Amino acid sequence: MFESKSKLKEIEKENFSHDASIFKVVPKETFSSDNFDSVKEVIKNGETFSIRAAGTCMSGGSLTSEKVIHVTPVKNFKLENNIFNEGGKVGEKVEDNYIWVPSNLYTKDLLKELEKENKFFAPYTSSKNLCMLGGMIGNNSSGEKSLTYGPTSKNISELKIILNTKELLGEIYHAREKEII
Repeated sequence: MFESKSKLKEIEKENFSHDASIFKVVPKETFSSDNFDSVKEVIKNGETFSIRAAGTCMSGGSLTSEKVIHVTPVKNFKLENNIFNEGGKVGEKVEDNYIWVPSNLYTKDLLKELEKENKFFAPYTSSKNLCMLGGMIGNNSSGEKSLTYGPTSKNISELKIILNTKELLGEIYHAREKEII
């Protein structure tokens, strides 16, 4: 038997009221997105919200009493389609150590593809089989290889982000390091 839409929304709210922490916070509203444009619309409306990926945070970081935007995961990720050059054009291989990947990609899927090339993503977290890259970026995650290679922030050279400031509400911005060390 099918559940009513309101019953499904209540179930979804309950699901998003937990993460891997001991905390529980029930969100006011939830919705899922797999693209920048739908998230941009929520930001342009000036609404308070929290972005949620896989919900593996152990500090309650993905919990909010406001709106939750759940980013749905990328399916069938293939590394060869995501190599980029300095201008950000996908498909043209320039350097073997840089790739463009979406934030709604499960870390395990990235690691599986990198392994084929004898490479890895350095912040090798204990939650690597469960978490998404966006959550790792938001928490500056670390793991067993971080002492040698640094946390997530030291392994990211460019981000495509949506700004949530009064002056630039909903604008997309490319943030790059000035110098990669």
